[in-house]
Amino acid sequence: MKFFKYLFIALVIIFGICKLEFVDDVSVDDLKIKYAQAPSKFISIGNIKVHYKSEGVENDTLPLVLLYSTEASLHTFDAWVNELKQYKKVIRLDLPAFGLTGPFEDRNYKISQYT
Repeated sequence: MKFFKYLFIALVIIFGICKLEFVDDVSVDDLKIKYAQAPSKFISIGNIKVHYKSEGVENDTLPLVLLYSTEASLHTFDAWVNELKQYKKVIRLDLPAFGLTGPFEDRNYKISQYT
């Protein structure tokens, strides 16, 4: 019986911690106010607005395009861009459902959806 008492207490504590630590998702519009300063731009591709930045040498005919893997944003490359933009045009973007780019409507994130 003691076991169940301690198990119940442990579950109540775990549930309480989870409840305290839970944070609702922040809307993309709220995030744009904070993070979409110049030179941020948005382009509509299909049904989503993709957040991107294009910086550096404007007349560069062979720009660098920086893509992160997952669970990040174009801000991942801020330090790199500060160095590279002196010599090259640098384009970076937020992938769907990350950063300031909205999610795919159908929530399909298979590789084929990105191409």
